[in-house]
Amino acid sequence: MSTEGLLRYKTLTGSVNRFALVNFSRSLARGVDKPMIVITDGHPAHRAKYTKEYVAQEPKLMGLHLLPGYSRS
Repeated sequence: MSTEGLLRYKTLTGSVNRFALVNFSRSLARGVDKPMIVITDGHPAHRAKYTKEYVAQEPKLMGLHLLPGYSRS
């Protein structure tokens, strides 16, 4: 959700994996002109090395912040 109240999301069929997450992150980055922070749960795709490497090299992503375990139940 942006500071202007814009919510961006994508629905997928099938399972979410690290490749789907990075593709979604790429589409988010293309659509914004300001840095962004992505807040996620602890899904394995969010913690994957592939995802972390993408986030580290994408200048528009300030970080991928994982919610604490107790907030996911």
